Amino acid sequence: MYYVLSGLFLILWAVVNLFVDIQEYGWAEGNYWWFCNLALFGMGIGLIIKSRGVLTGFLSIASFTQTFWVIDNLYRQVKGVSLFGLTDFMYRPGYPLSKFVLSHYHYFTLLIGLYALCFLPRVRNHTLLLSAIFNPFIFAVSYFAFGADKNVNCIHSSCLPGLIPGEGPVFAVLFWAGVFLFIWLLLTAWTASF
Repeated sequence: MYYVLSGLFLILWAVVNLFVDIQEYGWAEGNYWWFCNLALFGMGIGLIIKSRGVLTGFLSIASFTQTFWVIDNLYRQVKGVSLFGLTDFMYRPGYPLSKFVLSHYHYFTLLIGLYALCFLPRVRNHTLLLSAIFNPFIFAVSYFAFGADKNVNCIHSSCLPGLIPGEGPVFAVLFWAGVFLFIWLLLTAWTASF
């Protein structure tokens, strides 16, 4: 029952977030296509159907992206300035309160997913295969459906230019390959340890 309720909670949050994103920015901006938003929905599905493969595939994406967001936001709360600049948009005057509140799902998504992984039945799954399908698909849509001015999922240029400089098609391929390798290694470690 925990899995279904947690999954429904994540999906409900994802749907509300999607609705508010589209209302505030429209379809063309692509705010709903960021890894974190997709992971919220994907992890919810994984929990409902009790699929370690789906849950782990989206949890690996979330762990890469949301960790930097959480660190940046916590640093901002403590120091009053952003560490990476990832959460600056939330603290601009006029930023909608609804979006500010909804954006804080980053704090609990990873915890719910990791907790669920500890108790989901260990059965043979297709985590690595699912990741090999979802990851390139998400990046391809990010690159081809949304322009460089949108920079959805940091595919056109780095969202952390101080740590990872770059932009353009070569950057896009290298960034995708780096994220994919990170996720692949993380998935391999998780699959072996759970």
